[in-house]
Amino acid sequence: MCMLSTIDEQNMKKVVRHSLLVASLLVLPALAFAEYVPLSPSLPLIGRNFGDLNSLLNNLLTIAVAVAALLAVIMIAIGGFKYMTTDSVFAISGAKEQIANAVIGLLIVISAILILWTINPNIVNLNLFATS
Repeated sequence: MCMLSTIDEQNMKKVVRHSLLVASLLVLPALAFAEYVPLSPSLPLIGRNFGDLNSLLNNLLTIAVAVAALLAVIMIAIGGFKYMTTDSVFAISGAKEQIANAVIGLLIVISAILILWTINPNIVNLNLFATS
């Protein structure tokens, strides 16, 4: 009789765990339907208007930030590959340094744009040759 009760307790624990798992899988997707409300306006995207010098400079700034972010991600990937494939202690420390430098560079570029955007969004929108 004792053996039967332990089997029933183990099965009951499994049933409870599985039912909690199934219930959470049914409830959690409902949270995904929550509406996203941004706290601040989004960063400027590349416009389609290249007719004047102001829009050209704005687009070049956006492209420069995107290229800097892409290069930082590539450098992080290369550093990670070097870190995983080398056996030398000096090469591993060099790979760690490369990853750290890429992350620092990425943070500098992103923080510069975000600080300027937080101070005044018109700073990022280069209107140097506005005629008004």
